[in-house]
Amino acid sequence: MATFYSSAGTIIDPDQLGYEVNPASFAAGTEEILIFTATKTIALKVTGNLTTDGATIKSVYSKLKDAWRANSTLIKYPFPMGPITDEQFELVNGWNWDNTNTSGDAVLKTPELLRTGGWSVVNTAGLVTEQWAGIITLGTFAANTDQAYFQQAATGGAATAVNVKLTNPVNQAIQILSDPNGDGSYVDGFDYRSYFKIFVREWQKIYAQSELFDIGVSQLTYQAYRFPLTNSADLKVTHTEVQIDANSDGTPDVGVYANVNITYLRQANDSFYNIEGVVADGSYAVGDVVQENKTAPARWYKCTTAGTVANTTSTSQSSWTGTAVWASYEGEREVGTNLWYAFTVIVDGDTTVGSTASGAARAAEIYEAVQYYLRQSTDIDADATASVIGKTAPALLRFVGDTLVTSAGVYVDSFNTQDTNAIDFYDWSGTVRRFPYVAALTVFFGENLQNDQYAKYWVFFTNDDAGNNAGADYGTSGAILVKDKDGVDMGFNDYDGVSERFCVNPAWPTKRTSVSHSFNYDSNIQRGATSAGTDAPITCVGIGLITGQFVRATGTIQRSTANSVTLTASLERNYSQGTTYP
Repeated sequence: MATFYSSAGTIIDPDQLGYEVNPASFAAGTEEILIFTATKTIALKVTGNLTTDGATIKSVYSKLKDAWRANSTLIKYPFPMGPITDEQFELVNGWNWDNTNTSGDAVLKTPELLRTGGWSVVNTAGLVTEQWAGIITLGTFAANTDQAYFQQAATGGAATAVNVKLTNPVNQAIQILSDPNGDGSYVDGFDYRSYFKIFVREWQKIYAQSELFDIGVSQLTYQAYRFPLTNSADLKVTHTEVQIDANSDGTPDVGVYANVNITYLRQANDSFYNIEGVVADGSYAVGDVVQENKTAPARWYKCTTAGTVANTTSTSQSSWTGTAVWASYEGEREVGTNLWYAFTVIVDGDTTVGSTASGAARAAEIYEAVQYYLRQSTDIDADATASVIGKTAPALLRFVGDTLVTSAGVYVDSFNTQDTNAIDFYDWSGTVRRFPYVAALTVFFGENLQNDQYAKYWVFFTNDDAGNNAGADYGTSGAILVKDKDGVDMGFNDYDGVSERFCVNPAWPTKRTSVSHSFNYDSNIQRGATSAGTDAPITCVGIGLITGQFVRATGTIQRSTANSVTLTASLERNYSQGTTYP
């Protein structure tokens, strides 16, 4: 039997289970259930019909009833189990499962062979000493070798990540409480009832995790729980792990991946910030983060000395009064013009350039590097004074189609500008923030313009009908040159040679077939305030001297990166050079 779990192999019929009373030893036992009256322990052994797929606790309970009814030795002892539901039982009268011996090719102990249920252990004094929950995952895994693992404590580093005994979807009992003397104090054991997360993170597959909140539970007890957990192929992870981390030390070191890191923002004492939102008069503690209560730009500040604050309405931070001391918050980012939002985790897509510069890594490459970090059992936090263990850290990024989506509070610095419209940023509040859409326009040149050393081109708005309708139409003196995302006119407007890039061939004799421009689709208001976010009708014109006649073509800049216009000029046959020549 392979070491992956298959529900099809789990025994649910008690008639498939045999039992043996007081064999000489666990090793000597020949039946699936071994009962030791001297130690009051019950063991399951992988033999006969029982495989590592195990047996439901209900089927074992039922077989024990058959055994007690039929066996003259067992009936002398109090029955070991009390049922509450089909998936919840108590071990009573001093009985317990054998948790020492192992069997099967996955070396499973008895509790790890019990399926679809949980139990508590009650000693002879009626005190609870153990609780076990049955953890079941819903959904399929991409391969039966995919390994789930779980975490029962929010702190404790890599040691808190424990592999489920068998691969494939999960059905395993996990101990959630230990109180050896049953006194209700867990200093001699543990209490993991209020925290549980389960993960499956296989390379080149979509990561998944589930926790108590996902199933509407705040505290576990001794019963079965079903957690959604499924994975599938991740089409955005196209490289092997060694292509990202050549020496496999847990830190990306190949190409653009080497320049991606993750920083979890913290206060000076290494505790996380507390984002409060818009400031209000009152008291604040160190580490509280607030936004100015005013119109844009409303910036974010962190409290560095606890105290009071007043006069916060419609004012800048410099005008606040009170005893609290404030400093600029390093986790604020501008998404749009003068629109600032707070984030708590910063993924730097390219550490070799500034935070707002265009980095070399594309969105999918940044995603691959982050996914690699999230499989590590080492510290992935670039903050040198604190640590976050990768494999138990929350997910940071995901793809929805071709759009990179961040988890709440995660921002990506130094992303490549080509991905400006391909990233959805979710701020601390879980609200999506997007940069104004930057459309792309490609102007293609016909052969006659390409062959003309002196050819130029311009891009005008055809009209301003969608804006203020002020009559700024092409063909009139009020015609408007279209500005790119940086506010630069797409065409000559000064004729002083500064705008030579608007020549068809600015690096003559090198010729070019096309040129690309950006356009702030969501925020360009050259045609009037109401024109923002609407399709822009354009008229492109070109003119050469030697080989290209005047040419005009119309088009539309839509919310797209595939907008284009082609200028195909007729061959010039009549131009005379004159006494001066450009």
